[in-house]
Amino acid sequence: AAADRVLTDFRNDAPAVRATSWEASRRWLQRALLLDNDRRIRARLRSVEAHLLRIEADARRNQAQRTALLRQAVQRFEESARLDPASPDPYVGLARIYSVGLIDFDLAARALAHADRRGLSLGRRGHAQLGDAIRSRAERLRQSAGRVRGLPEEETYLVSAAKDYEQALTFYEGAPGFGFVAENVRLVRRRLTQVRDRRAELEQLAELEP
Repeated sequence: AAADRVLTDFRNDAPAVRATSWEASRRWLQRALLLDNDRRIRARLRSVEAHLLRIEADARRNQAQRTALLRQAVQRFEESARLDPASPDPYVGLARIYSVGLIDFDLAARALAHADRRGLSLGRRGHAQLGDAIRSRAERLRQSAGRVRGLPEEETYLVSAAKDYEQALTFYEGAPGFGFVAENVRLVRRRLTQVRDRRAELEQLAELEP
């Protein structure tokens, strides 16, 4: 029951759970597993182990070490999902990783969709996570456009970046007052203006061509 409270708390937009709570949950679940080798207990234990790996990764400065720990956490969450297909908890954890650590918008969106199908609706945190993930993709596309400046590929990257920035703003609208959303909205608007200005410049250059 105590371990369940920790996992349930992490479902909230602003969970109060700390690393010490995850460590205590792991001990509780390990003891429970000695008494009853139940699949759902094992599933919860794998999720708790994954969160501890995620927390350890956050504390590492070495990128290779962080990535390795996060990939281990993903494996634990995926095992948890297989053991208890009805639980949203592993997908909440995966969404956290794919929006902050191993940033991948498509995987973050898939994880949150799985959580939603298991009864955990997309709250402010979920909207913010999707906004952050697609904003990161837009940043990569904008940077790629800069590397091929003046080449035909630049326009393609700029179009894709603009679409992702616009989608990020839409997601952020569902997370008012959450975390760094207000700051990220200002950043996205600046970036979107820069991308649109560059596209307008390219259109003017194209009109001048003979």
